[in-house]
Parts: sequence; structure tokens; C-alpha cells
Amino acid sequence: MPQSRQLLNTFFMMTALGLLFPQVARSALVERAKPAWSDYRLEGLQRLEFPLAKQKQIAQTDPRQSEAERLNAEGIEQYNQANYSEALDLFQQSLAIRQDIGDRLGVGESLNNIGFIYDSQGDYPQALDYYQQSLAIRQDIGDRLGVGESLNNIGFIYDSQGDYPQALDYYQQSLAILQDIGGDRRGEGIMLNNIGGIYDSQGDYAQALDYYQQSLAIRQDIGDRRGEGIMLNNIGGIYNSQGDYPQALDYYQQSLAIRQDIGDRRGVGESLNNIGFIYDSQGDYPQALDYYQQSLAILQDIGDRRGVGGSLNNIGSIYNSQGDYPQALDYYQQSLANRQYNGDRRGEGIMLNNI
Repeated sequence: MPQSRQLLNTFFMMTALGLLFPQVARSALVERAKPAWSDYRLEGLQRLEFPLAKQKQIAQTDPRQSEAERLNAEGIEQYNQANYSEALDLFQQSLAIRQDIGDRLGVGESLNNIGFIYDSQGDYPQALDYYQQSLAIRQDIGDRLGVGESLNNIGFIYDSQGDYPQALDYYQQSLAILQDIGGDRRGEGIMLNNIGGIYDSQGDYAQALDYYQQSLAIRQDIGDRRGEGIMLNNIGGIYNSQGDYPQALDYYQQSLAIRQDIGDRRGVGESLNNIGFIYDSQGDYPQALDYYQQSLAILQDIGDRRGVGGSLNNIGSIYNSQGDYPQALDYYQQSLANRQYNGDRRGEGIMLNNI
């Protein structure tokens, strides 16, 4: 049976006064011959930062509102440093204040941000619950930008679970709102990336590349270096899927350079993994193993459980290719336990196949 390797893709958020807006950064579970699943190819998923212009819709009549916003901003900072427990605690404190003072706009933001923490940790049912609560509030108060963000985030959950038609529907609803509102080019770039990721997952590489290139052009035009790193990674994934390894390696290395320069540790871990995958595909197992191990160390350090599962699988596959079956089995079993803990049924199936 073919072994399944994984490419790590990124998924990111946009923040603005506390809004976290995830995006798929792709290149995904890839089988030895062709892609089996995508992201994060997601396993990452790919991504949070950069402000999203948004006006507060309530008057600051309570001094605790400033405290809630401070806590929320600190939560975003902790998330960007991959301190998920600290970020979750800060978001929950902010949520409690916002609920107490009746700041429904802020409540919608906090619920979304808490959902993103669970999403980042692979707890999709919990993440979906928070995203849906956030969506309901935003729809009720007429927060169209927030609605667009929540639709994207819900779409990302379905994307992560392989329900591409459902994901595409939510992404397209989100893109339509962002384009109608206007002025949010970064958000539009994210949605073009996510829609491209659906086509990527379904093997429609020409369509995927078109959306990715549109997104890359926007990121470069607005100076979104983190987003540019994501798109270079995703375009590299297209060439990788088509077997054009030199071109894929070039894009992955461009992505790695940007991510290292801006201190995006999750992105660095993903890029190292993807470069390892290129060497793996070409049979250069020592080089591949070195990159996979560098990736695993970073992903473990920042607590990216989905990414860790992918790296463990990839390292196991190297040992399997070299005939070191006990070592391979150990890594596969670690990856299987990781997938089961995360509720990643698709990843669990891949690991059971590999074992």
C-alpha cells in the first residue's frame, strides 16, 4: 500500500481590533503518487495578524470596555507567539467582560477568537460551536464584515474535514460580502486563497493556481508579507502536485525566507516540512529526514498538534522507505494517537493504512 506523506499548509488569521480570520494555506496530505487530502495539506494549515479595518459600533460608555479590548489584544499577541493556553485565557476574560457590559459586537469577536484557538488545536467540533455562536450574533446586529469572517471560519472547518462542497459554499458567501463591502483587500486575498484551496484539494490545479496567483498579487500589492509567504507556499504545492519539483522547491524556499524574516514560527515549520517532502519525493532520505525533524521540533514547541501529526507521519515514512520498520511503526503509532486525539478521522485513516 502506498505510504501517505503530508505537506503542511498554513492557515492564518487576520486580526483587527481582535478579529482572527483564518485562511487555508495549502498543500496537504499527499500520497506517494498524488494528493490524498489537502491542508493545513491543511494540517495547517495555513495562519494571524494585520489589522482589518473595522469601526466599533457601540459607544464606549463603560470603562471596562477598554479593559476587554486590552485583554483581547494581549490574547492576539499570545496567539501570534503560539502561546495558545495563555491566549485562550485572555480571550475568555475579554468575553466575560463584554457579555457583562452588553457589548454584543465585542462578544461576537471574542467568540470568534476563542473558536480560532480550538480550530488551531484541531478541536473542530468545539471551534465550529464558537464560530456559529459568533455568526448568529453578527447576523443579528448587522455586522456584515463580521458575518463575512464567520462564514469564512465555518467554511474552514468543513474544508479541514474534507467537506469541500460545503466549504466552497461558505467561502463564496464570505467573498461576496467582502467584495460588496469593499476596502478589505487583505480579506479578499484570504478568500481567493481559500477558494483556490478547494480546487487544489479536488485536483483542479489550473483553477487553483489562478486563484492563488490572484491572492499573491493582492498580498504583494498591500505589503502583506505573511500572506505572501502563505501564497508562495501554496503555489509551490501546486507545482509539487504536478511533479515539478525544482519549481516547487523554488517557491517553498522563497516562502521559508519570508517566514524566517518575519518570525512566523508556524510557517517556518510548515515550509521546512514541505522542503523535506521535495527531497523525500526525489529519494534523498537523509536530507528529507533532516528537514522533517527540524519541522517537528518547531511544531512541537509551539503546540501545533495538527502539524505534529503530519511530521510524525512523514518521519515514519522515511524510516519505512529505508527498511527500518520498528522505527517507522513507532512514529506511525505516535501520529495515529495524535490524529485520534484531535478527532482527525481522515488523518486517522491515513495512519491506519500506513501501519
